[in-house]
Amino acid sequence: MLISAEEVTLLIIDAERKAELHGDEPGADMAAYLARHHVKVELRRVTSGGLPVAEVIISHAKADQCDMVVFGAYSRPKLSEALFGGVTRTLLTEVPIPLFVSQ
Repeated sequence: MLISAEEVTLLIIDAERKAELHGDEPGADMAAYLARHHVKVELRRVTSGGLPVAEVIISHAKADQCDMVVFGAYSRPKLSEALFGGVTRTLLTEVPIPLFVSQ
């Protein structure tokens, strides 16, 4: 599916919040992996500026006129997600374009 896309935008949001998990170049390994598999990928690192991460994803998807948002669900413990909500819940209920979700 990604190989046949005209372009894939790899959006990294607030990488500095967990810098120890992302390395020196957040997203570079993922972008290189996709490129090796012939995916036309553009890496973008952005900050949320205090906005909810889901809102940042949705605004970038709309601005870029994306056909689909692909994301991994529930990176936090499920109890935390249930109590506090999260990016996954917001995207599943509010995103105005098709989603491809991996858990």
